Amino acid sequence: MSLLTFLIFLQVGLGSLTLMFWFKVITSALAVIFYNNLKAKELFFYLNIGIGKKELSSFLLLMDFISWFIGIFILIKLCGT
Repeated sequence: MSLLTFLIFLQVGLGSLTLMFWFKVITSALAVIFYNNLKAKELFFYLNIGIGKKELSSFLLLMDFISWFIGIFILIKLCGT
């Protein structure tokens, strides 16, 4: 989804940033919910080493948003919009 928002940003410009942010939030939340339901039985490795589902999901979302913000920042600097 990050690549899709980067392409939209390149086409539309800075005016679409708010819409892209909420699109990213909603799709990330849906992806985490879907993944936790679909792969619930495959998370035992993380559970056995003391990492809970909430901590794992929070860390993944945090890293995803940090990489997305860095990508948007780079696009803003490169495109000059």
